[in-house]
Amino acid sequence: MARKREEKETREGENLTDLIKKIAFGGIGAVSLTQDAVSKLVVSITQQVDKNKEEIIGALANQFGTVLREVDIMWLMKKLLTGLTIKINAEITLGYKKEDKRQ
Repeated sequence: MARKREEKETREGENLTDLIKKIAFGGIGAVSLTQDAVSKLVVSITQQVDKNKEEIIGALANQFGTVLREVDIMWLMKKLLTGLTIKINAEITLGYKKEDKRQ
């Protein structure tokens, strides 16, 4: 399945490359930019952007994972809580339950 995806990406990349080469070397007049050609170009660019986005997100996730694995949580919590003053205000009200008058 991975091989099919790679082959598809290669074919789409070649199509985009060929189109860019035609535009660059032959001029815009040599290429008939039909709606289909423009559509293929947009799809190809969109797929490349999605692929790059996934790669960037994967790389960031790996880096965050590496950093988080190296953090000593106990040391960090001790450092955060040392010298910390905790103030708690509480109000407690006691009362009787109201009796059910239907009985």
